[in-house]
Amino acid sequence: MKIVSKFLVFCFVVTVVIAQDNLVPQNINFTEFVGDIPNPDRGFYNMGAGGTVPISGETHGGGSRAGLARISGTNTDVEVRISYAAFNLKNFSKYARVAGVTANAPISADGLAYYRATMDSIRARDGVAYMHHSYDNRSWDDDKDELGFSPEPYGQCTVPGFENLNWVQYHIKQLEPIWRENEDIIFAFKGGFFGPWGEMHSSDYGTSPEAYAWLMQALLDAVPASRKLAVQGGAYISWYNAAHGTIFTFANMGFLPVPLQDTPESRFGFLNDSYANGLSHMNGLYSDMDSFSEGAQILGSKYDFDRDKVLNWIRSLNGPVGGETNEMSSRPYDSPPSIFYEASIMGTTHLNASWYGVNYKRWEEFEYNEENVTALIFYPHNGKTVTVIFDPVYDGRNGLEYMRDRMGYRLVLREALASGSVKLGGDLQFSGKIQNVGFGNIFNRKNVYVLLENTSTGEVYKALTNLDARDWLKDQNIPMNNRPDNTDSYRDLNFSVNLGEFNKAVPPGDYMIYLKISDPKAKQENMRNVRLANNDSADGPMWNAALGANRIGSTTVRAEDGGSFVAQYRVGDTGPGGGRIVYVNPFGFDILTDPQNPTVARVAHYIEIGPEDIAGGVPVTWASRDSIFAVRHGIATYPQFGAGLYNTGFILRTTDPVVNPGDPDAPAAKACDEYVRNRLSDWYLPTQDELMEIRTYVLNNPTDPVTKDMHGKKYWSSTDTIRAWPVCIEIDANADWRNTGRKFDAAHRYYVRPVRAF
Repeated sequence: MKIVSKFLVFCFVVTVVIAQDNLVPQNINFTEFVGDIPNPDRGFYNMGAGGTVPISGETHGGGSRAGLARISGTNTDVEVRISYAAFNLKNFSKYARVAGVTANAPISADGLAYYRATMDSIRARDGVAYMHHSYDNRSWDDDKDELGFSPEPYGQCTVPGFENLNWVQYHIKQLEPIWRENEDIIFAFKGGFFGPWGEMHSSDYGTSPEAYAWLMQALLDAVPASRKLAVQGGAYISWYNAAHGTIFTFANMGFLPVPLQDTPESRFGFLNDSYANGLSHMNGLYSDMDSFSEGAQILGSKYDFDRDKVLNWIRSLNGPVGGETNEMSSRPYDSPPSIFYEASIMGTTHLNASWYGVNYKRWEEFEYNEENVTALIFYPHNGKTVTVIFDPVYDGRNGLEYMRDRMGYRLVLREALASGSVKLGGDLQFSGKIQNVGFGNIFNRKNVYVLLENTSTGEVYKALTNLDARDWLKDQNIPMNNRPDNTDSYRDLNFSVNLGEFNKAVPPGDYMIYLKISDPKAKQENMRNVRLANNDSADGPMWNAALGANRIGSTTVRAEDGGSFVAQYRVGDTGPGGGRIVYVNPFGFDILTDPQNPTVARVAHYIEIGPEDIAGGVPVTWASRDSIFAVRHGIATYPQFGAGLYNTGFILRTTDPVVNPGDPDAPAAKACDEYVRNRLSDWYLPTQDELMEIRTYVLNNPTDPVTKDMHGKKYWSSTDTIRAWPVCIEIDANADWRNTGRKFDAAHRYYVRPVRAF
């Protein structure tokens, strides 16, 4: 009832907005692009990102596997965004039959460093990690011709202070800090840890409801709350029973409550390591080689299993669903159109690109047309005949392309209206519709931002909306109808943002409107953002890779008198001094005069950075002697935009009786003061705030030939906060933005880059 009430109120508000603000249609192509749209948290994944965690010696595992790949056994390519990060912890279990390992042990310092370095490698590319852990060693025992059942480190931890944990729980506790550091690049966790290959079966732990329960709880506690666990049914039911005091089995799992969003129950998805297999070890029960029925016997009886009950339970989870196909499979489960039918029920999000090629080839050879797609499907497990709804967008393509593109979420903007103009201080309004035509939904929380890009200056302004991308659900019917004419499956995309909510003041001008969908804890601004699946329009591409955002319209911000700023230069242009324009302010900023003897200020709109490091191109001290300047009115020199020219002159030439005499040989200020380029001599040592803007530009434009060599260096500013500590700034995303250094100390030598304001 709460949800319905909120929805009605929201719709009422939107109706009022549309009536009041004269929204205008936007020039967007609302048709769907046919082809691969790489996005985080969905699609085919590549193996090999992890590795065997060493006791000592090695530096890192395989690292990111994101990039263009060929799907096994086919001629179909995919731009992979999920790297399968399988970490083998066998070196820390005495039961894993590793030569020389005779006792259970904590993961070593070198092992943790290896793990962290591997995650760093995954972060370096545009993709996410599917996390998996095992203690596996020789899963198939060749001598005995059977599974090597129990490689886990059985027994209680002996590390002081952690004796209440068993060894698996302690290893999870050790890894928790690394998981939390990398929350934004993690797609999901495969339950793992138990049994051969870490597939949660066959071992003493892997056949114990009690062990399932404590493992699930340990992972829920250690894995960031925003991330989900892909497990089999027996693991979830075992945990649920332990958490709630219930006695669910596969027989009555149809009565399990549908998880509510952001609860522990909602943090589960489904692991299927014999995807679309159909066959069973369990006397013809159609359990996908027991992936569907894993845990049925230990909770009750193998005959409690029912394929439709499990499918409907998976459907209720709204989480990661997938795995890998299997070489032994049966019709119709392993072939189109059945795979489309069951994938849409489960909400399939991911599959292994490298296994199994014979199945993928069968999918590739299936022509996606109305006759083939709507052919009757008879299911032997329930005796029912069903059909799939044909999507004309993919007419003439093949079944593998359809599966590749429909896995997980796939978002198409279907309607877009926006404020034609917004006065300063007013609200930018947007009203639209979006359709999710994928098999699954967005399940990891995303922040949804609106960006305004000034068409004259290129300056970008950013504000957070109250939208939740997880609300953009696929069609909820069975069979799923993702045709573009199914308007009942369109979801609202409405927001209102006051111009004052943007990260900086939005001046008058013309703007492109973008939607940026990214992880709330993203550490890299333009990676792992969600791309819509629209075709481009006559106005240009929807996707802006530089911004990591989708163009959804345009608007004009107007002053009260209707005036607007027309810029001669944009950020990134070459300035009149031969340097780079790094800051444009249409409002203008004052060039500071002497605060003790103020005159009318000159107004500037641009900051231009020089094209080279000066002062010999090497690090220098800020001053040429100790003990210059005392604090005057709480500060010696100033931090704001426009103060640098004054600061530079003050450092070199002040005769103010309240402070010490100036330092005419101060290396940093002198180099800027004497710099001349393109006959312009108004260069100066930048202020703290100006240098911060330069830092932002360098980090956002890593290949700019004028500024790329600044990355990783520390630069002096002209801002002197106290007697001995002027501000220096390191041009590095991973460093503290602001530092201070001694004025005259050989240990505090930093680089100098001049700027000018005009």
